[in-house]
Amino acid sequence: LHTDASHRFERGVDPNAVPAVTARAAALIAALGGGAADAAWVDVYPRPIDGHTVDLRESYLALLLGYDVPTAAVTAALEGVGCRVETAGPPVWKVRTPTHRPDLQMEADLVEEVARLHGYEHIPTRTPRVRPSASGGDQGHALMRRVRAAATGAGLHEAVNYAFVSSDELARAKVETRAIPLQNPLSEERNVLRTSLLPGLLAAVARAQHRQVPDVALFEVGRVFRPMASGHLADEQRVFGCVLAGRARDWIGSKRDVDFFDGKGVVGAVLHPLVRTEGTTSPLKEPAKAPFLHPRRCAEIFVDGTRVGLLGELHPDVNDAFELVGRTVYCEIAIDALVAAIDARGVAKASPLPQFPASRRDLALLVGESVSASEVVDALRDASKPLGESVELFDLYTGEQVAVGHKSLAFRVTYRDPGATLTDDKIDKLHAKVVAAVEKQFGAQTR
Repeated sequence: LHTDASHRFERGVDPNAVPAVTARAAALIAALGGGAADAAWVDVYPRPIDGHTVDLRESYLALLLGYDVPTAAVTAALEGVGCRVETAGPPVWKVRTPTHRPDLQMEADLVEEVARLHGYEHIPTRTPRVRPSASGGDQGHALMRRVRAAATGAGLHEAVNYAFVSSDELARAKVETRAIPLQNPLSEERNVLRTSLLPGLLAAVARAQHRQVPDVALFEVGRVFRPMASGHLADEQRVFGCVLAGRARDWIGSKRDVDFFDGKGVVGAVLHPLVRTEGTTSPLKEPAKAPFLHPRRCAEIFVDGTRVGLLGELHPDVNDAFELVGRTVYCEIAIDALVAAIDARGVAKASPLPQFPASRRDLALLVGESVSASEVVDALRDASKPLGESVELFDLYTGEQVAVGHKSLAFRVTYRDPGATLTDDKIDKLHAKVVAAVEKQFGAQTR
């Protein structure tokens, strides 16, 4: 309870001021009431309270102020504020602080009093010593700024949420519920540190939709906190999170709900300015580790083989738990993993324009529905080395001419020799090896 008394006493009251205050009160009573103060008075104070002792080192004083203060000036300043100098320095002043100055707790407090009373004008003016460093600082912070700029350029709006959430929100979002609790939370709605950006973003989407704003595209760049095994510190991770809800926005004005591929487009738009690639996606092998995503509409995000995040449509149970309208897409990118991928890539290298023409071969493969196009692309790239320049998927067919449980994938493989013109015979032999390798790996049939 905040009262006038608590407001006063929390600032400290001098316990040794009782005699002086009592004498003053008696004098006022005598003067105003026409009485007389008795010279004898009773003081029951069996254990007198004294100030505490603080050692002030001459070296520390000079370190903080930047010059040597004369010994007499130090003693005079300390005694001037009511301190009792029990041992005068140098090299150490042993000082007993007065009980009416509870703010004098440590050595730095005494240095401040000496500087104030001796005069700030004695502190010399010097040019700050700045050591040049070749380090560019924390790459993660710089990357977070670039991620914000890229996400804004992709048409997303930034959300800034509290790092405190409720444990109930974590459970409803189906994210990690083993969170770090707050010892003195202001409310049960903010009683733990967030383990994911998802609950805050979904709450923002829900508020927007409840206010008749059905189409939402938000992102957030922030930290998430997970308990460490030691139990003392939090494992802080920098994360980019994005959520799309409502109708998709495109140039033809189609009236369809957002889906997985809209989220994939956002991921590509965010990654390309940062790593010169839109990244690749691969179906999530263990959907149980991301229960907040639809098990059939989720994927992992990779940059040069390094896993950097997750992407997918929200699980219907999570959608219903937050009372969201329509489909919702969520993607998450770990900033620190992205930094590692950039470091592994190294400095970009320029290559001269090709001097010899390329040759292209198209290939249509009949594969099972469980085989992803990205797996086939990787296999084609490996099999076409060293002359394979690029592999591009340009068609997916699942019509009547394809057996049930299968699909047709069409690829264009580009070959180029940087030192000579490729002959048809050489290309045909290499392409035949590529086709044979892919057919063997996936049990595919060439159409």
